[in-house]
Amino acid sequence: MKPSKIFAPVVFGALTLAGAQAQAAGTAAGITIKNTATLDYKVNAVDQTSVKAIDNLLVDAKVDLTLERTDNNPSSTASSDLITIAGSQYYTVGAFKLKNTGNSDTFFTLGAVNTDNDHAVLNLTDTSTDNNANTKNNSASDFVIFVETDGTPGLSTSDTLLAAAAELELAKESAEKVVYVAALAANIQGVDNDLFGTDLTATVSAINYLRADGATKDKVTVTGHNKSATADGRTFNFVYADADNNAAESASDVLRAAFPDLGNGDGDDGTDNSGNFTKTSVVIEDPINGTDTPKAIPGAIVEYTITVKNSGSVNAEDVVITDTIPTNTTYVANSVAAFEADGSTALTGATANYVAADKEIVVNLGTLDGGATAADQETNVIKFRVTVD
Repeated sequence: MKPSKIFAPVVFGALTLAGAQAQAAGTAAGITIKNTATLDYKVNAVDQTSVKAIDNLLVDAKVDLTLERTDNNPSSTASSDLITIAGSQYYTVGAFKLKNTGNSDTFFTLGAVNTDNDHAVLNLTDTSTDNNANTKNNSASDFVIFVETDGTPGLSTSDTLLAAAAELELAKESAEKVVYVAALAANIQGVDNDLFGTDLTATVSAINYLRADGATKDKVTVTGHNKSATADGRTFNFVYADADNNAAESASDVLRAAFPDLGNGDGDDGTDNSGNFTKTSVVIEDPINGTDTPKAIPGAIVEYTITVKNSGSVNAEDVVITDTIPTNTTYVANSVAAFEADGSTALTGATANYVAADKEIVVNLGTLDGGATAADQETNVIKFRVTVD
């Protein structure tokens, strides 16, 4: 597994598929650029009435977009990414960033299909890992698309399911929107390192064209590159500014399966702390009480304990845990360490470091053993301390 949040039965790779260099959206489609030239003259030294020449230039619709994966490196999914929709469970296969870089509010349709070559998405030369037939999703209905709406990274039941054939509207010069492609968990069957991928295509379907009053808008279906349309009694052109001049962009993402079981760790809301990956804290001392019933006041030292267990039947390799130092605290130098299950015996071969630039601890546990019995299933413990600011 790779460095990231922490671990669950599956890992998805991420590698940006870049499009053309985006430019600023600029003046909105439908704006009239008015230019006035004034002619002044005299007759027998007497000023005459000025003459004006006026040209009105109607701004055409620039159609442009970018679509790319959210992450450039393989990362691990949290157990919260396994979500239930109408009684069925889904895994996130891809996470993508869509941005409207045109000069009008724009409507997009989104469609997802299987990748033809999962290995190419991850830039893998070793093709011994297979595209798994059980996740080919030949029916597009096997994929569902969600739009990030709850503001928390990662797919959750609070995000919005995009209905089949529905349009997603993004305002001119709005921030990029994260969308997720999910697949039925029941279809994700295979062995360690099988790859399950998706191609997501975003296509511009319509724009909002400003009316002459500059406030109201007409929704106009996009007709084609350099093609004309009429709205509010005014004729304008569509100009496709994307890489292939087709008002569409595609990107790919891959889910890489591994089948150790590192459990249901902490939920995003902090309420689930009963799985194989848990985190607890205890106040060690404070400036007033010392070590006698210390309280979490400024200056107090808090010790965090992270416990991770592999209760699956296979080993988890390259297990790396990162933890950002909480806001309003300062890391206690040289306090991070990794231990065996007893929490006191140093873990041989592990590395534990604090990366000051990122304000996070990075602990490489190496291999976390799985097995058929509890005696074969390894538990590791990580501890570090912070001072409350």
